[in-house]
Amino acid sequence: MKRLISSLTAKIGWRLLAKTLAGFLALLFAGLLGFSFWGVVIFLGVSAWVYFSEGVERTHRRAFFFLLAVWAWVAGSVSFGFIFYIIACLYGALLYLWLGDTRLLWPNRALVAGLGEAGLFAVSAATAFYVFAGEPTAYFWGDIGFLAATFAFSVILLRSAFRSGPERFARRERLTAWGGGLVLTEMAAILVFLPLGFLNAAAVLTLVFIVLRDILTAFFRGHLKTGLVFREITVLMVFLVLIFAVVPWVLG
Repeated sequence: MKRLISSLTAKIGWRLLAKTLAGFLALLFAGLLGFSFWGVVIFLGVSAWVYFSEGVERTHRRAFFFLLAVWAWVAGSVSFGFIFYIIACLYGALLYLWLGDTRLLWPNRALVAGLGEAGLFAVSAATAFYVFAGEPTAYFWGDIGFLAATFAFSVILLRSAFRSGPERFARRERLTAWGGGLVLTEMAAILVFLPLGFLNAAAVLTLVFIVLRDILTAFFRGHLKTGLVFREITVLMVFLVLIFAVVPWVLG
């Protein structure tokens, strides 16, 4: 906490707040223009400026900035009204978390990075279930779009998680991210057929993502043990039981 306070009183903290506010306002401006051409251009331009002005670990975090901007654009363009302001606030919060991580504001950077990845995965999954898996797009191209979107953001965030460590295993990272993305996409396809609702389905898929990410990351770093696997699976099962217990199972 002392480190965060001292950082916010320095120039680096004010630059972080300024960039976060700029991204937030750019998204609001694009939404007020109905996500017209110039509104989208300004928003994506500001997002690109935020990314290219980051010097610390910029190459490692580019996927996050790209995915965050795309998610905010897609989610905002289909959700106007009060929900849009929630989307804008989430965009600003995730942007602030990740910029703070890359600028070394946070004492436990691995924890903040993990929270940012899990948060972006959750909102991306909820948006995918809401946009693609509903009745308006319940046809062939809607199903293809849902599977493609789920696979894309799953692979991007898994690779981002693997790159956050000091060790690099480029070939294994790529293959494992693609394999993990395929597993998560298959899970998403199964969850579509369950009467969970898009928020609960996104919560279940996010839990699977977190467990899969933690186990694979521990494996890459040589820290994988039986106790870790059982602990992750136990946490997953407990939360799954809670989620399925509160869901009204009404079929037909």
